[in-house]
Amino acid sequence: MDEMNSLIILNDKLKNTNNEFISFTFDIPSTIKRVKENKKINFKIIHVTDKECRRLNFNSGFPQHIVVDEKGNVEYIGSSFKNNEDTIKEIADLLINKSTIQ
Repeated sequence: MDEMNSLIILNDKLKNTNNEFISFTFDIPSTIKRVKENKKINFKIIHVTDKECRRLNFNSGFPQHIVVDEKGNVEYIGSSFKNNEDTIKEIADLLINKSTIQ
C-alpha cells in the first residue's frame, strides 16, 4: 500500500503515451474496488489466483514491478520503490523514449 502513490505518479507520466501500467493481485474483486476508490488509483488492477500471482512474480516476494514493452520484452524488473522519484522517472523515461524511437 505504501507504493500506491508512486504507482499513481508513474501511471500519470505514462498517460499520453502508448504505454499502460497494470497491476495484478490475488485480492478479491470487492477488495480491489474498495482500495481503488480509497486510494484514488488510476490504473488497472487485475485479479488472478494466488498461484498465478506467485508465478507472474517469479515467487520473489511482493511487490514486484515488471516493465514489458509492446513486443513483450522485459525492460525492467524491480521491487519496492516507495516514493522514489528517481526510479519513477527512470521507468517512465525508459518507456516513453523507447516508444518514441520506434
